[in-house]
Amino acid sequence: MHLRTDLNNFGVNCENQKGDELVTTYKCTYSDYNKLPDIQLTVESDPHDPKSTKKGFILPKESYMEETSPGVGKMKILPSDINFGKESSSAYWVMGAIFLHNYYSIYDFKEMKMGLVEANISWIYLRFRINGVLGFW
Repeated sequence: MHLRTDLNNFGVNCENQKGDELVTTYKCTYSDYNKLPDIQLTVESDPHDPKSTKKGFILPKESYMEETSPGVGKMKILPSDINFGKESSSAYWVMGAIFLHNYYSIYDFKEMKMGLVEANISWIYLRFRINGVLGFW
């Protein structure tokens, strides 16, 4: 997934804000905040195992974009083209605080496993609860 390209398809244009901040930030323009897409991530337990399981997770627009004024927002995630795996074609994401705000994370260091469970109060829950939708998807 190339986040910047995918968001451009929804009319979102972001530029790196050069400044004195220690963290890179992107100022984005768009026509309608309410039409920004949710980002769906699919996590696979082991891509090299044919019996591997996959699970989908949603990162709602409220988690990755902060509207600062009508048509203008600040992207709260940092898109990067850096490859983190062994192969040069690896496509890994570092799922940090912005993602984990919506999920509880459980770590089993002995078995080298990680579990994710949707938090009771998250942007996903609040949006669906407010809109009266009963399902996760």
